[in-house]
Amino acid sequence: RTRRVISREREYLHDSLSHIDGLRVFQGQANYLLVKLTQPGMTASELQRMLLPHRILIRDASNFRGLDERFFRTAVRLRKENDRLLEALKVCLEGE
Repeated sequence: RTRRVISREREYLHDSLSHIDGLRVFQGQANYLLVKLTQPGMTASELQRMLLPHRILIRDASNFRGLDERFFRTAVRLRKENDRLLEALKVCLEGE
């Protein structure tokens, strides 16, 4: 049951993140997604700071082998938490 929920939420989160301007999402099988910021000048550490007032944490992946300051990782959670992340990202990246 838990695997089914996580699988469904991973697909939902991947699709939803893909529709936010400035993000490129990579497909994964784990309980997290790797995302690349495509907005010029935006870094994962800057986005991390912007999300703090929303009480949301992302993992800056700039120290992962082969990745740079534009990459971050986010956990796949339950729908309500995923929606909070999506809304906060829209505010930070699209100004909505």
